[in-house]
Amino acid sequence: EPTEERPAAPDSTTKERSGFSEGEDVLFQHKDGRYYLGTIVEVDLVTEQCLIKFGDDTESWSSFKDLTKLTLPESDLLCVVCKKSQPKTDNEIIVCDKCGRGYHQLCHQPHISKENSKPEARWVCKRCLENMPGKGRENKVAKKESIRKMCSPRPEPAGVQVEKNKLPYDPGELSWDQSHRSNTEQRYCYCGKAGEWFMQMLQCGRCRQWFHEKCIKCLQYPLYCGDRFYVFVCSLCNYGKEFVRRLEMKWVDIVHLALFNLTIFNAKKYYDLDTVIIPYVNNNWHTFQLPPKILDVSLDERRENILSVLTNNRNRFKCGREIKKRTTIWGLRVRMPPHAPSFTLPSFRPVSDALLKEMWFGNKRLKFLPPSLRCFAGKNLKSLIIVQCKVCSISSKTGSVTLLGGGVGTHLFAGMWPWVSSLHSKGRPETTGSASPSLVK
Repeated sequence: EPTEERPAAPDSTTKERSGFSEGEDVLFQHKDGRYYLGTIVEVDLVTEQCLIKFGDDTESWSSFKDLTKLTLPESDLLCVVCKKSQPKTDNEIIVCDKCGRGYHQLCHQPHISKENSKPEARWVCKRCLENMPGKGRENKVAKKESIRKMCSPRPEPAGVQVEKNKLPYDPGELSWDQSHRSNTEQRYCYCGKAGEWFMQMLQCGRCRQWFHEKCIKCLQYPLYCGDRFYVFVCSLCNYGKEFVRRLEMKWVDIVHLALFNLTIFNAKKYYDLDTVIIPYVNNNWHTFQLPPKILDVSLDERRENILSVLTNNRNRFKCGREIKKRTTIWGLRVRMPPHAPSFTLPSFRPVSDALLKEMWFGNKRLKFLPPSLRCFAGKNLKSLIIVQCKVCSISSKTGSVTLLGGGVGTHLFAGMWPWVSSLHSKGRPETTGSASPSLVK
């Protein structure tokens, strides 16, 4: 029976041994617990390190274990155990999401199940599990949460809701970084699972803990990556009832948020204004939750304002001309999400619209939008949006929603067109939103 050789020296059985290659964008986990988006400049297979260049033009060496790939390599791999190539029926090569090493399903010990060979599955090899400090040994296989590490609510018996008046951990024992964005224990939310603050999570305005989008029940819109323009209070801090309100965004915040999400999900630095940026903003216009003075502008005014923002805020945005490329492509100067206005909430009293109006009366920067879509009680707009890298389209003829991705279309919510079409009032073209963008081809 084939066994894996140890220690695993650099070899040619995987793409550059680790799956990392020059020019690839990766997430780098710093010692402070935060993640930074950078580009691989050089790969050293002997020391198992990569030289990473960041948005501010600084460079730093990092070991493979501190890097997370945004995309898996597409080239064929060899199994590191038997050194043979891809695949026979029911014995495919599965790539470890942690180290990038490939294994035939029957070569790895224990064998890799069919469930973990599916595209949506996230799998970690035995070698990586054994090297994880204090965790992972109990769970031999982790289900795919992608690099976002988002969680789904824990399964409960029928008719029983997840308990939200008690956490499965002690918040006082968590060790937070200086910005209170990550803790070394990786315990977040009601569920106590891992997460990353900029990957579709909201921070409670009272306890400052971060909560996953899927665990928050009061959200009616998709949550965009890095979107902190919310007043959110968890049920533990608000006497058993969650509270969420959208803070008003400016034009510069909208463009910044759109570019950040394009960068996170497509792993590119620059995007064309008219073929990518404008279509993405238009497709997500209604789910951005914008104040009326911005929401009601025409398509021409929308493009004009976006171009003006990009041109006049060079401290945030970088034009292709600066790198001797086309002047129509734009990217973020520093790949971080936009800063939201800071606020404090009283440590007592239930948070409500009346309390916020009382506290922020006369404050021009701190304004929030009232809850909308009241007429669609029982409908959840968030369920209309796919939170994977898909493009959603709506057919007014068939009354169906089509989610496109990987060459396969899935139709959902037949007969719901009258409800959806009300989002496109005042003669606006049909548009849809997605917190996870795909590039327009």
